[in-house]
Order: sequence, then structure tokens, then C-alpha cells
Amino acid sequence: MKYSFAICLKENYPIGYIKVSTDDSYDLGYALHKKFWHRGIVTEAGKVLIEQLKQDGIPYSNT
Repeated sequence: MKYSFAICLKENYPIGYIKVSTDDSYDLGYALHKKFWHRGIVTEAGKVLIEQLKQDGIPYSNT
């Protein structure tokens, strides 16, 4: 199972994605259009994704 989400601007315009696999590796990956780098967008998306994993009972830590 994987959690995969588009990263969108408030206008619902997709600018990237973030995903995490729920197998033993728990790999987290993302891509973001270069125009939007260095704005904290992926950090914000990552925090939301990790909170969703915790709510769903998936053991994932951001440390």
C-alpha cells in the first residue's frame, strides 16, 4: 500500500507530489516544480502526510 498525494496550490493547481510506502521500508518521496522550491511547501505537505499516517495507525516518525 502507498499513500500518494498531489501537492496543489490553494487554487487547486498541482505543483508536485508526495508519497510514502507502507511496506517495511516506509520510503518517503516527493517532487516539486522548481519554481516553488524553498517555500516550505514540501515541509508542510510532509507534516500533513505524517499526521495522516499516525491517524491511520501506521508507525511513522519524522525524527
